[in-house]
Amino acid sequence: MRYEARWVLASAVGVLMLAASAAAPAANEPASEPVVMNAKSVRWAAAPPTLPKGAKVAVLYGNPSESGRYVMRVWLPAKYHIPLHYHSMPQQITVISGTLYVADDATYSKKYARAVSGGGFAFLPASAHEFIFTKGATVVEIHGGGPFDVKYVDPNDDPQKWAEAHTYYFPKRFLVNEINAPGPGEPIPTF
Repeated sequence: MRYEARWVLASAVGVLMLAASAAAPAANEPASEPVVMNAKSVRWAAAPPTLPKGAKVAVLYGNPSESGRYVMRVWLPAKYHIPLHYHSMPQQITVISGTLYVADDATYSKKYARAVSGGGFAFLPASAHEFIFTKGATVVEIHGGGPFDVKYVDPNDDPQKWAEAHTYYFPKRFLVNEINAPGPGEPIPTF
């Protein structure tokens, strides 16, 4: 009888632990439902003041201002330039359209910058110094761990130094989560 009671108690504790782990989000992961989004649902807003004026951001997943995973797109206008800087956390960058030019402090020259064109990928480790520029309008998607930050090697390059102090809030993630949107989507192919 004692053996059966222990077995029942151990089973109940195991089931409760499993239920609690399924209900709680993983550490540093935003609790959310699945997200399906097309370009028309992306919500663009002015980029944070840590970036030079003219850029726009759209948050696709997570919250870049908090710790945890996030995905955001950044639209950079033609002839855009981000002076030599670094980030506290590593970033995985995919160029969606246009061309992003990346150079590091060893090759601090536009002449030696590496062009990353649409569909290309760049990984920037934490604290890696780089400067970035565009020739034409460019959209990149950044996957990283928050909080997102931009630290300039030369403090005089920081656009916040010259801007009025305002609290910045990243835009809402999306206009419509299409996984729950009513109406038919594209037909699912059959194989």
